[in-house]
Amino acid sequence: MRWISFCASGFFAGVAGSLFAINFEILTEENLNLATSGSILLVTFIGGAGFFVGPIIGAIVFTLLQTVLGLHTELWALYLGILFVGCVMFFPSGFAGLIAMHRRPLALGKLNLLVKPYLKVAIPAVTSTLSLAAILEILFHKRHGYGGDHEMVLYGISFDSSGYHALVMAAVIAAVSLFLVSRVPPEIRAAWDNANHAEARV
Repeated sequence: MRWISFCASGFFAGVAGSLFAINFEILTEENLNLATSGSILLVTFIGGAGFFVGPIIGAIVFTLLQTVLGLHTELWALYLGILFVGCVMFFPSGFAGLIAMHRRPLALGKLNLLVKPYLKVAIPAVTSTLSLAAILEILFHKRHGYGGDHEMVLYGISFDSSGYHALVMAAVIAAVSLFLVSRVPPEIRAAWDNANHAEARV
């Protein structure tokens, strides 16, 4: 099985390398160095190393972070690292593993039981993520602002970053959001057990 997997991975890597060479018409040391190999492993782990579609999902997430998020912030690599640490700590099977976990509730027809608790945790989770990112962005701007330029635009809002009002506000929002997130897991756990429990047939 390992030999077949190695042959299959070599085949797809060869196809990818050929398409890369045809598209860019150049190959340099940068395409073969340690950082490139590390990024490929990072993509595979985030997507899910135990699933065929895992690296595909990881490549999509990595590309979005590098291109879309990279247009708006210089800290995209930091966010990618935080996402990787989160994968290691909370869902080591990657995004593909998270999707695969819901096959049994879907087969039992109980996937709808998870919608409400997921929505309850999604709003404060997104809010806490954005507020924590705002804290990092404000601190980065304070540290690396050009020539005393304190004017900052974040999430479409323009404000003066010289003071600590925006930083304190973001910290308060993050604390409240994280508190709300911490109260939802018991409900998610109960809904998950119910969604994965098959009804006994008489």
